[in-house]
Amino acid sequence: MLKKLLLAVVACWLIMPAATACDVCHLFEYNNRQLRNYVALFYQYRVFNGYQQLQMPASFTAPGTARNQRTLHEPENNGFFVNKHRYDFETYQTLELRGHFMLGQNWQLSALMPYEKSTVYYREVVGATRPMADSTFSVQGWGNVTLALGRNWQLYASGTQRHIITPGVGVVLPTGAYRQTDMLGNPHDPVIQPGTGAWAFLARLNYLYTWQQWGFSAGGSYKWNTEGGQDYAFGNSLNVFGTLYRQWAVGSSLVLVPQVGLYAEQAAADALRGNEQPLTGGSVLFATGGLDVNWQNLTLTAQYQSTLAEDLNGNQLGNAGRLTLGLLYNFGAAAI
Repeated sequence: MLKKLLLAVVACWLIMPAATACDVCHLFEYNNRQLRNYVALFYQYRVFNGYQQLQMPASFTAPGTARNQRTLHEPENNGFFVNKHRYDFETYQTLELRGHFMLGQNWQLSALMPYEKSTVYYREVVGATRPMADSTFSVQGWGNVTLALGRNWQLYASGTQRHIITPGVGVVLPTGAYRQTDMLGNPHDPVIQPGTGAWAFLARLNYLYTWQQWGFSAGGSYKWNTEGGQDYAFGNSLNVFGTLYRQWAVGSSLVLVPQVGLYAEQAAADALRGNEQPLTGGSVLFATGGLDVNWQNLTLTAQYQSTLAEDLNGNQLGNAGRLTLGLLYNFGAAAI
């Protein structure tokens, strides 16, 4: 049965229309196996680099050779151009305060408040208000708050075996900063703003299977985005995941939980003033590996996602990997 569920997660990704890996699609969703209340602090680091279609000659080393480079116009339409270069990169860091609370035995409420920092590096900038080279742009501030509600349904339980399914909904509030500007007063690209200035809505479905020390979780969510700051609308997005894990007791109070799995993310193209942006949207498949360390009421979690395959719309920077760290304090009796 576990093998069939893993195959189903992969199949969900394969049948998705090409549409992309979006840097702001879905924040990391912690797998709450214990079904308890917790408050937590999460840190996520995401890196994007490497253009798929530059076709640079093998001998290319100097930044002055532009014959095989393509010019990119930034979406905010402020006259800012760059020559794409293989050394360009983007990094996105999120420090997130999260609370997860059980409402009775079956309902669960989650709240997320992120602080975002985005850094973009361009090796060669042309056509700007003033010439620049080796340009780095960094934007930081509070992101959008997310509220989510779910309902646990225990489908079957016998001994140490149980199946739990959790449908849910969520809303992303336009609370984050989305009008950050550079030194000249020009607005930064909406993609690297901490917030969006827009409402978004989530539909979620998670599944949990446990048997003795083994467990499997799978699920996904779909996000509808509305138009927000700078007349910009992020593409609607979908993600799915499947994770296999095992619990190892070390002594009386320490439990180690290694885990492996797959994670797929897909997003439609963004739109500026109703016009589709060609260098946005697509799909990506990650392999994931991680470890939870549970000691009494504390949990330290770490997860790394490595890109297996991606299909991006146009000549975008590729996904170079994601790292997530978290510290949780668990309290209250386990539900169900």
